[in-house]
Amino acid sequence: MLQDKIIENQRRLEQIEKENRLAQSRVDQANIKLETLESTRGQLLEVLEQYNGLLNGDENIKEPDEARVKSLVS
Repeated sequence: MLQDKIIENQRRLEQIEKENRLAQSRVDQANIKLETLESTRGQLLEVLEQYNGLLNGDENIKEPDEARVKSLVS
């Protein structure tokens, strides 16, 4: 009887550990996506600041690279 409880608890523990690994994998994937989105956001803000400077007549700012802009918004 005690042996059966131990075996059942071990099975439950293994199942919980498996579920935890799967959940951690999903969390890791979500973190990677979040990091990518944050990076893209930062780059888009830089481009917007460049355009803003150009619109305000700042001659020290060069026009953003069109290929880069297209890749960021696609």
